[in-house]
Amino acid sequence: MRETGRQDGFVLLEALVAFTVLVLVLVIFYDALAGNYQTAALVRERDVALAEGRSHLQGLGIAIPIRAGIDRGAYPSGARWEMVARALPAPTRVDGMPAVKRYLVTLTITGTGGRRLTRLQTIVFDERVKK
Repeated sequence: MRETGRQDGFVLLEALVAFTVLVLVLVIFYDALAGNYQTAALVRERDVALAEGRSHLQGLGIAIPIRAGIDRGAYPSGARWEMVARALPAPTRVDGMPAVKRYLVTLTITGTGGRRLTRLQTIVFDERVKK
């Protein structure tokens, strides 16, 4: 015959403590994994926005006419963009040729949630000189 003692109660208590510790470890692991997935998604969204913004700026003054002011739009990825172009003073040329117009362009791209993904700034030359 088996004696009943206090030992049986400790086995059940130990199992509950072990189960609780296991659950806590799994919750911590899940939080870390979910955070990594969110970070990776944000990095991918920023990479796409950066590529679209660079492509946008490369076409300015060539495929896309440039003018001073504010333009807004959206990319195929769903990111929204706002471009502010400000005319810079024309440099004086010593060779008598007409000066090339220059614009300071700031392109701000925001994600679908409204947070700013990236901001690019460059100087664009309008090489279409009026004769």
